[in-house]
Amino acid sequence: MAHSHESEMIEKGLPGSSNIILFDNGLFPRNRTHSGQTFIMEIDPITKDVVWTYEIEGYADIKFFSKAMGSQKRLPNGNTFIAEDNTGRLFQVKPDGTIVWEHVNLSGTTRPSPVPYDFTPQLRPLRAPPEYAVTPPGTLEWRIQPDAFR
Repeated sequence: MAHSHESEMIEKGLPGSSNIILFDNGLFPRNRTHSGQTFIMEIDPITKDVVWTYEIEGYADIKFFSKAMGSQKRLPNGNTFIAEDNTGRLFQVKPDGTIVWEHVNLSGTTRPSPVPYDFTPQLRPLRAPPEYAVTPPGTLEWRIQPDAFR
């Protein structure tokens, strides 16, 4: 690991409950295995086994790299929300690593967190926006357009 942070225990009722999930920037590692590559890791705190990892493999492919900040959150559907704060890239991946959706905020982000549309009970819930299908991207694609807009 190289610059791990944002470790948190996955909440009861969510897939991976009681495991610890963390964000590792890959900054200044002891070896070149993850140099310049960020990854998300889920660890079973009892066995200390790595249960799940999200990363882009290959030293030259540094698409997923957040030099100093970032966060992750396990979602009720088993997907993981990831924020690559330095680039402003927010995305969600399935357990098999397939990207479900992505958004890039050009001015960056600072540890955003997903919330449901009816999160604030004292206010009127926000309407859910339209959802569009997206064909899974190749590892070198940076900005993903919904299929309807291609």
